[in-house]
Amino acid sequence: MASRLVGRLGRMEKAVATSPVSEAVVGRALGLFREAGELPADQRTAAIVIDRVLNPRMPPPPMGPEKFRAMAREIAARLEAEDLGVPSAPRRCARTELYHEAVYGDNRERYVARRFLAWHADCRVDVTAHDYLAEIELPDFGTCGMHLLGFPERLAKPAHARQARRLLARYADLRERVDQR
Repeated sequence: MASRLVGRLGRMEKAVATSPVSEAVVGRALGLFREAGELPADQRTAAIVIDRVLNPRMPPPPMGPEKFRAMAREIAARLEAEDLGVPSAPRRCARTELYHEAVYGDNRERYVARRFLAWHADCRVDVTAHDYLAEIELPDFGTCGMHLLGFPERLAKPAHARQARRLLARYADLRERVDQR
């Protein structure tokens, strides 16, 4: 009897985990993220919200089938003229790294990234804007959220700030010289 119950619960858990997230739930979560910078606790819903921010959906243009076919032919002709041999490496930016940490990071990374997003939203910064964190460089090591909060430099006390700067510069020099394959 117990194994039958476990089997049913397992199948039901799998069905819930693989069922699509409601569009209304995603819409509410996206609105909350835009307003307060807060992502839902559910990882699947948070991932969908971040995907919508990074890849906004455009409504289809109002056109008839003939105009659509002409547009498709024009796009195909442009693609034939372009050199598509070697794909370019995707550009890493602080915005996508911070979003990734807020969804997929371990507990500490996720907490720091989510608090950073909520703090910026409280300061009336649009955390969903395309140019959000565009001018920020990615850290050489560590998480993006901690880098944005000023770590490890923030750990230096004023009395030892010069010594800490020298130490961090020496670490940066060592990182450049060490083979990181």
